[in-house]
Amino acid sequence: MSSHRGGTADLHRSNFHDELCSRAQPPTICTWRSDMIDQDKAASRPMAVAAALTGRSIDDMAFHEQLVVLTGELRALRTPNGRWIFVDAVRLLLRVAGKLLIDIPEGLDDLTQEVRQICETCYVRQQPTIRIGQLDSDLSDAKAILNIGCQPRSGAPCVSVSANGWLCRATSGPASLDGDFSQANPISSLFAASIGVSEVFKRLIEMSDDISPPIENMTFSLFDHSDDPGDIGPTLPSTLEIPNTLLVGGGAIGSGVALLAAQLALRGKLHVVDKQQYADENMGTCVLMERNGWSKRGKAARLAEWISDNGSATASGERDFIADAASRETCQALAPSVVINGLDDVVARHDAQMLWPDIILDGGINNLGAAVVQHRLDNLGKACLRCTFKLPEVDTHAMQADLTGLDIRALIEPGRQLTAEDLESAAPDKRERLRKQMSEGKTICSIVSEAAMARLGVNLDAEFRPSVPFVATAAASLVMAEFAKYLLNPSAAYHQTTVFGSLFLGATSSARINRAADPSCLCVIHRETILSSKVRLRQHLEV
Repeated sequence: MSSHRGGTADLHRSNFHDELCSRAQPPTICTWRSDMIDQDKAASRPMAVAAALTGRSIDDMAFHEQLVVLTGELRALRTPNGRWIFVDAVRLLLRVAGKLLIDIPEGLDDLTQEVRQICETCYVRQQPTIRIGQLDSDLSDAKAILNIGCQPRSGAPCVSVSANGWLCRATSGPASLDGDFSQANPISSLFAASIGVSEVFKRLIEMSDDISPPIENMTFSLFDHSDDPGDIGPTLPSTLEIPNTLLVGGGAIGSGVALLAAQLALRGKLHVVDKQQYADENMGTCVLMERNGWSKRGKAARLAEWISDNGSATASGERDFIADAASRETCQALAPSVVINGLDDVVARHDAQMLWPDIILDGGINNLGAAVVQHRLDNLGKACLRCTFKLPEVDTHAMQADLTGLDIRALIEPGRQLTAEDLESAAPDKRERLRKQMSEGKTICSIVSEAAMARLGVNLDAEFRPSVPFVATAAASLVMAEFAKYLLNPSAAYHQTTVFGSLFLGATSSARINRAADPSCLCVIHRETILSSKVRLRQHLEV
């Protein structure tokens, strides 16, 4: 785990701005054991996305033998933004690239040490090679090159990315990017790293240029969501004071939120709720997960521990469904003014909205797209999450009973493990499979997930969802951009939904939407009751 705390102020104080090496160092290779995590499971979700995008089976071994190079320009890497992009890119590339060469200019001892620490703790298929001061070496064998800076490599499969203020820039073309990195902002930096790694992944899976051409001269503002912004946006303070905040979901999006919470030096109470443990397959999607000390740990507690160790917030964690956690002592005492979601479940989104915080920010992803939906209690006209995400108008339990063979009564408690009583009441033709799942300690929820995927002809582990880490971090960037803007100016205008449709297509796929509230939703018909309840709660907590 990196000892660097990640806040803006810390980066400004760091001696990496001034410290130069007196001589070139020989190539450095990090070595460690890689048997703590099941490598196939760790790669399974990104590889499933690769197969879905290309429409063909991907040769796992050949894919991970392709050389990826991460490099950067000295002038860029001496800035906070350059360093953030580089380190974030390391974290992301280790999860999608098998053969990684990291090329660091001379004179960046602090950055080199941080990169080594990350490489020693995060998953890779093969040992990444760290070289110092060899940027001009022959890279003709590279399948993809990610450069942090403004200068492209002519004739090479290279993408360059940069960030300044709220702007993210990227290009795979011959023209140079704007070389200004001066206004520190970790949000745009993480988004730039996400776009850069997306371009690398595009080359690794050999996407056709006709379908998804290389990005050229892209600029995107995380402040106004424009691809032709007029300025770089306001300066962020060195720390941001936050009201009591609840993070619901400690998976891929939640990990990106936690990373930015540390880098932004958020100060205040942050409570994390998630019902699951980390598993080996999360290694391929969660930007912070390490080989040791994460798998089989509760997501909420482990992520809160990371935030406390690396950030400035007072973090705590609770393993529970959000509907249950909301009624327990910790959340009741917290009375969160802000709720941040990293969920993939409509019911959980509805349950989180029932907390009726001052602002709720919901990150969402698909294979290549990222989005943020927000609701503010003081705005009557815009849709809440219950308006935005509609439950399917079907008898879900009946469908699940048909899929699994379980009695409908067993499906009411999805979080518990299968029991002998459940087997007795199950359909006879499904009992043999259910008996095996019971011996494996499967939960009702996981059995339903496996049965649904089997119906589609896919043999996947429970809770399996194809995804890639760079899309999740892009979603986290969108979410935290809205959070930071709210903290800077709570009364400023905002869009209810912001969508970045495809990282492969770039800023031209972005859109802003303002959904109107559903007149039949609780946020409209019980608005006065919700507002008066909030007032009474605050008065009670102040006593």
